[in-house]
Amino acid sequence: MVRCSAMARYFINKPYIREIIVEVEKEIEAEPKPVKDKKPKQKEPKKPQAKEPEEFGAKAKEAVKRGVTAMKWDPFGKSYLQISNKDLDKALRCIAAVREAVGDEVDLLIEAHGRFDVPTGIKIAQEVAQFKPMLLEEPVPPNNLEALAAVREKSPVAISAGERLYTRFDYNELFRRRACDYIQPDISHA
Repeated sequence: MVRCSAMARYFINKPYIREIIVEVEKEIEAEPKPVKDKKPKQKEPKKPQAKEPEEFGAKAKEAVKRGVTAMKWDPFGKSYLQISNKDLDKALRCIAAVREAVGDEVDLLIEAHGRFDVPTGIKIAQEVAQFKPMLLEEPVPPNNLEALAAVREKSPVAISAGERLYTRFDYNELFRRRACDYIQPDISHA
């Protein structure tokens, strides 16, 4: 018998955790699967990443041919805190090229990596709305829930966050402030 802390016993007694533990125990007790003796597949050399709007559009068409139904990427280049009109225009041309290439059947998820200030986050959200993205991810630093809520309040686009929140208390505060429309928990960060 493994010794557990009071906190661990609390979670182990939850029915959904019990189900997970039972499944893991079954896997541990199962016979090991034989290792197949075959050569590893050769990987194709990486294709260069898209940099220009036309390249993004072409890559998006290729992805749709492979069955992709949603695309997430960061069109904002190296901009940080603010974005120049020139860089914003290029980002918008990039999103336009992808939207034109894939039509309305594919969801666009625009990634901002939590690197803009509130006025810039609001400006970006208002500008990208014309392309009907499913969401704008982390337009401002996600641990600044006040800033995230301020952007969400003025955004015509759904806002997502949560990859860099670590505890139930963080999420409780996110929900209390209504700081986003979609949550994206990432257990690899916890």
